[in-house]
Amino acid sequence: LKQFETDSVGKADGVLDAAAMSALDTRAPQDGKPQTKYPKYEELFKDGLLDATIAVGYDENGNFDYEIDAIRERIESELGCTKVDASKAAAAYKGAGMAMPSHGEGEYFLAENAFKYKQKGVSVLVRLVTYRDPEARDAYLEALQKSDVSVYTGHGRYGSGPDFDDKH
Repeated sequence: LKQFETDSVGKADGVLDAAAMSALDTRAPQDGKPQTKYPKYEELFKDGLLDATIAVGYDENGNFDYEIDAIRERIESELGCTKVDASKAAAAYKGAGMAMPSHGEGEYFLAENAFKYKQKGVSVLVRLVTYRDPEARDAYLEALQKSDVSVYTGHGRYGSGPDFDDKH
């Protein structure tokens, strides 16, 4: 957000305000007119936690192993998160009035008070789930239902969706 603000608005305070949103709108024109579709930020940030799940699928050639390492590095370097153990993640979820995910394990990364929304600090908690987790599929399905943001990277098996296991 700060980099986008520096590039587009001329200030970098890390606050997602009207000026930043207006600049974002100009980046997503539709029929030559800026869009004004906004997520419900009040709902998204009301608990003070933005929780995200990133899932990485199976690759028969092992190419995603490199991607997993790169994703870890980016979570830490670009999002400013620090790897934390499950108990620290559970405390962050509990502080936001949320339950710890019940499926799979994964790795957790946390940035406390990563940004401000309406003068309130919002922490970011990222869960990285990979095909190595025996419950990866169930963990990702749970994330689709409960996480604020969920992302899958990898291929889908025969167009049926995320692929977390060896095809054999």
